[in-house]
Amino acid sequence: MCLSKASTYPKTRTIEPAAFVLDKSTSRCIYYQDLPLPSSREKTSIQIDPELLDNVDEFVIRNDLIDCRIDICTSHVPLIFQENFDYQSLRTDFVKGVISSDILGKHIYAYLTDEYAVRVESWQTYDTISQDFLGRWCYPLVLDSNIQDDQTYSYESRHIYKEKDVVLAQSCKIGKCTAIGSGTKIGEGTKIENSVIGRNCQIGENIRIKNSFIWDDCIIGNNSIIDHSLIASNATLGSNVRLNDGCIIGFNVKIDDNMDLDRNTKISASPLKNAGSRMYDNESNEQFDQDLDDQTLAVSIVGDKGVGYIYESEVSDDEDSSTEACKEINTLSNQLDELYLSDDSISSATKKTKKRRTMSVNSIYTDREEIDSEFEDEDFEKEGIATVERAMENNHDLDTALLELNTLRMSMNVTYHEVRIATITALLRRVYHFIATQTLGPKDAVVKVFNQWGLLFKRQAFDEEEYIDLMNIIMEKIVEQSFDKPDLILFSALVSLYDNDIIEEDVIYKWWDNVSTDPRYDEVKKLTVKWVEWLQNADEESSSEEE
Repeated sequence: MCLSKASTYPKTRTIEPAAFVLDKSTSRCIYYQDLPLPSSREKTSIQIDPELLDNVDEFVIRNDLIDCRIDICTSHVPLIFQENFDYQSLRTDFVKGVISSDILGKHIYAYLTDEYAVRVESWQTYDTISQDFLGRWCYPLVLDSNIQDDQTYSYESRHIYKEKDVVLAQSCKIGKCTAIGSGTKIGEGTKIENSVIGRNCQIGENIRIKNSFIWDDCIIGNNSIIDHSLIASNATLGSNVRLNDGCIIGFNVKIDDNMDLDRNTKISASPLKNAGSRMYDNESNEQFDQDLDDQTLAVSIVGDKGVGYIYESEVSDDEDSSTEACKEINTLSNQLDELYLSDDSISSATKKTKKRRTMSVNSIYTDREEIDSEFEDEDFEKEGIATVERAMENNHDLDTALLELNTLRMSMNVTYHEVRIATITALLRRVYHFIATQTLGPKDAVVKVFNQWGLLFKRQAFDEEEYIDLMNIIMEKIVEQSFDKPDLILFSALVSLYDNDIIEEDVIYKWWDNVSTDPRYDEVKKLTVKWVEWLQNADEESSSEEE
């Protein structure tokens, strides 16, 4: 069995969490037991037959392992399945059967890997692994390596991938972790983030697509909203359609205008539920009535001009459909909030170590843990500032500095907000040092530091809100540092970030429209207000010249 170590709260868990008891010296699996899903909050215990521990000097109990669903088997395995025809699962039936059997005399070993290894076994893992792939956690297996002959993907900053012949309207916005296939056209005002768009798709105007997958040859009408959903090839969505979290639209499905699909709705182009009985027993009045009910229900979801039927998987038809496991198998949703908020991958957790505390998978936060978390934040700020200062003093390259910061962030489990605070504090201290020692003037000191190290923020801020947060932190830290000319420091820092394409005009305008009116910031904003006005005037003049 190939297993990899999970973090305390990994983005994905196998559908069947388990505890493994392993011989520490040989990694032989001594005992295996299923565990309830973390979401069930159900407590469990492990009961091990003492005889299993005979001749075992030292053993470990692990419930922090992700089952990669990759196995290396001998030729005896198919024979054991043939003899035990009632075996349905490789883990719960086969593994437990072999371990507990005195007759077979076979052993099963675990191989713990630090490499990225995981199997797509549900919509949830498909979603998460795809995001890891976009985030380059599977390197060197990345999208822009163009493994297939017909692929032409190129890589841009913020993990954006585009093939050739992609047509983007001037006002559309492509956010982080997004891939767009060749021949796809995206209309005015459309925003896409954390999503995969296939080839030859027609994406209309003013559409919002987030955390979703759209396969080849799809058509999406204007003013639609697609949230955490999947749309298969050749599907068509009309205008003003909304797909809520977890929707799956099958091949060739058509959805009429102004339709709003509930969470976890699944639509197929043809009726699939009980297909066998419908084919052979349509003469039954009861079955005919059921077909009419299904057709009426489908029309209410896809619209009068739509084409599609409600799809219900066989799993949801059985008696266990109410269990948490089945719910997760049948949904694209992933309820862990941090899924798109960090660079953490499924297997990157193998390199994480907590400095202050660890928690079991089923642990619940207490007031004491919240206090510990605050201490962690304080410790991170000190460590983060020291890391950036050390990088500047030793003239490290940006990649090394980013790696050290990201490793520290993951080990101490803090957000990018804390990383930005630590980085800005360190940069401004460097600026203050140059000014205080009369090495450089205020403007030259800011330009020197921010031109070289401001690029760190490209890997610390990933959307509009985070860049606004970045500018607010810069302004606040400048005030705290008590510079003689705080307005010149803020102005020079923002100009440097703007000139280096780190912050965009639209973000600057939005930040300025909502900037704090606290009187203590009046002094620091004096020069910036003139600069923002100049940017706006220049933008208006440029627009009038084009007209």
